[in-house]
Amino acid sequence: MPNPLPGLALPGLPASFWQAREQLLTLLLRAEALFGLLTFLLTAATLYNARLYSLIVLQSFILALIGCLALWRGLDYRVRAGVVLAGIYLLGLNELLNFGYSEDAHAFLFAFALSGLLFFDWKIGAVALALTILSLVAVGELFVLGLFSPISGALRPLSHSSVLTTCLVFILTVGSMQVGVAVLLRHLQAAWQLEAAARADLERRVAERTAALAQAHAQALAASRYEAEQKEFLTLLHQTTLELLDRRTLADLLQAVVDRAAIVLDAPYGELLLREGDELAVQAFTANQAFLAGDRVSRSQARLSWQAYDTHQPAVLEDYSAWASHRSIYDAIGLRAVADFPILIGSECLGVLAMGRTRPGQHFTADDVRKGMAFSHLAALVLDNANLYATALHEIAERKQAELALQNHNAELDAFAYMVAHDLKTPLTGLIGYNEILQTDYATLSGAEVQGFLADIARLSDKMAAIINDFMLLANVRARRDIPLGPVPMTAIVAAVLEHQAPLIAATGATVALPDAWPETIGYAPWVEQIWDNYLSNALKYGGSAPRVTLGADRAAGGMVRFWVRDSGPGIAPDDLKKLFVPFSRLYASPSEGHGLGLAIVQRVVDKLGGTAGVESAPGHGSLFYFTLPAAGP
Repeated sequence: MPNPLPGLALPGLPASFWQAREQLLTLLLRAEALFGLLTFLLTAATLYNARLYSLIVLQSFILALIGCLALWRGLDYRVRAGVVLAGIYLLGLNELLNFGYSEDAHAFLFAFALSGLLFFDWKIGAVALALTILSLVAVGELFVLGLFSPISGALRPLSHSSVLTTCLVFILTVGSMQVGVAVLLRHLQAAWQLEAAARADLERRVAERTAALAQAHAQALAASRYEAEQKEFLTLLHQTTLELLDRRTLADLLQAVVDRAAIVLDAPYGELLLREGDELAVQAFTANQAFLAGDRVSRSQARLSWQAYDTHQPAVLEDYSAWASHRSIYDAIGLRAVADFPILIGSECLGVLAMGRTRPGQHFTADDVRKGMAFSHLAALVLDNANLYATALHEIAERKQAELALQNHNAELDAFAYMVAHDLKTPLTGLIGYNEILQTDYATLSGAEVQGFLADIARLSDKMAAIINDFMLLANVRARRDIPLGPVPMTAIVAAVLEHQAPLIAATGATVALPDAWPETIGYAPWVEQIWDNYLSNALKYGGSAPRVTLGADRAAGGMVRFWVRDSGPGIAPDDLKKLFVPFSRLYASPSEGHGLGLAIVQRVVDKLGGTAGVESAPGHGSLFYFTLPAAGP
């Protein structure tokens, strides 16, 4: 419905607003007629008794007029709206004249002022508010001055101040309501304008979307045809892949690619070339080109194939035989359209798949080129898988060796952890015990006892340090790569070892025999000293009562020198010999002797120095532990 008051109301409001206002106006007219009738019935007797016959006639006329207007929908909006306002005002004025400042009078006048804004605009609303205030002031002042008295009697007395207060409150209340309604209408106008803009944008987008859908439909039809062609091509490509699975050699695989490409591309002449050095060598070809067996071409001989190889892009000619750079080897078959496709793995080109046709005018289309590239990719996959297979076999062998080494290493680490916990526990327990004694009983101990405890603590600390040093040495031997080899001062090394083992020699009552001279050899002096120290320590510990120990050396095969330590101990059983140089193992159960590292260190040190370590022993005949080093000079 259009705006019936374009000059009086807010522009931009939707038709639904005007329809709602029309319905509200009609409802108010009918309600006004009904309420006026009730009011007339209630006040008619009072007016009759007061002999106000003219007022009865006036009310009857107004009531009849409003009733007619309520039923007449074709009347102009302004007339109907004006009648509603006038009716509301007259009802309020009637209440003022009958009862003075009553609640109903104020309600009618309030509705009159607010309806002026709703049914017209803010100007009419302001006029209605002013008329309402004038009516209140006039009736109120006349009543206060005694010039007028309500027909049915005043409901409450009035004074000048009460009249003024009532008018001020009415102005503030109704004015605030009018402002609020005006602001609300403004907001509704803005919201409806946004809605109209959004609706217009939506309609525009719907139109665009409809056009896009029509275009998409056309594209879908084209895509459907393309998909059918693709499905056929993929089926053939899948069959080719299945055929490749049945082939075992690389030559068979490449031949299958060429044969299937010739069928799919409808190109009866095809060949596959791989780069070998500065040439492209033919690896597979169709059966109708036996003359290509063993063919190899340089850049100057096959420019089209090398173009595809260098640019990584397909190279296509419509008439190869008419091309100035064509090869005469193909003259017998009369090649026309040709296409060479690069065989790519990533950014690397391995070779070219070349296809040819002999029928005039049968050129390679864009779709043919795409299919040809698919077959070149298949050839690349075949070559890549062949390389991966060979690489995988090599890596599997290396991995098995690494896993075996890791298993051995893990076994050594397990034994290492056990040995560390076991061998460090004994001296550590002693240290803790002595520490507790000194903390709790120090005041009651004699000086000699304290010194004895301190000496034991020092001995246990030295033992722990020796164990830790051996662990560190073993780790150093395992990790070190650059060993500074040179002549070994064997006399000085043996003397240092004897000095280090002097307390043990004295404690065991051992005798140690040495040769007059030592052969010259090559090695690393600090490690050689560790070997001698370990061998001599074991000979003193396990060489029996008052052991007799002999140190010596002799020439060995292969330009090596064998150094050895012989003891007079009980010897070693054959089953135990295999355990001697295994890391973290010991042959004797004594918890205070050895920590299972000595011979393992010897084995690793000697291996690093290029020699060997071993033992010769038999039960009851003592043992001879030896190691070999490269001789210095002839």
